[in-house]
Amino acid sequence: MKKVKGVPALPTRERILNAAEHLFAARGYDATSLRDIAIDAGTRTGLVSYHFQSKEALYETLISRRSTEIGRLRLELLHAERRKCMPKPVPAERIVYAYTWPFLDLSRSEDPGWASYTKLISGVANSARWASLIGTYYDPVATVFLSEFQRTLPGCPREKIVAAFTFMVSAMLSIAAETRRTDNLSNGALPSTDLTRMFDIMLPFISAGFDRLGADGGDAHAGREG
Repeated sequence: MKKVKGVPALPTRERILNAAEHLFAARGYDATSLRDIAIDAGTRTGLVSYHFQSKEALYETLISRRSTEIGRLRLELLHAERRKCMPKPVPAERIVYAYTWPFLDLSRSEDPGWASYTKLISGVANSARWASLIGTYYDPVATVFLSEFQRTLPGCPREKIVAAFTFMVSAMLSIAAETRRTDNLSNGALPSTDLTRMFDIMLPFISAGFDRLGADGGDAHAGREG
């Protein structure tokens, strides 16, 4: 990590976190060593261990440090939607929007750390290995949203809402990962880097799924009749 002339150097701990975030996102957890991180941060491996004790502890710090900001933005949007709809329930589409948009918007932030973080989380969230970290840092806010969906879809069993919620999160993470799959399948007509367009397609698609569950009362057999 090169120092830019005229810009004050970041504290060592912050440089380590930024370097780790970039490398973990680019290479993955197992292919990144503390030595790699130290080199990228312009410091010594011993100082990485001093600040974070272990690679796993450093990884957890990375997951936690931006999760608070994401959660805050999600809850702010949800509260705003509640105020607009009061006393009626918030439409499913607006709940989907409040949860997914902050994450996708941050992924294209001018701060390159956010792009690295969202790609990092896209891998972490789909790994049973790190399920406890996601549970610790993301489940409290997710539980608030699940309760909001339950209020909007009162006839739908909670387990069905949980399933739909996981489908929504998977779609959001897939978009943030920018895998270029849509580029290939659409012959370039739908670039995976066009997050706004991808989101505009995802939002009504996912919302319609929630609405259908609400209309069917969560009946798993309703869509298979005939």
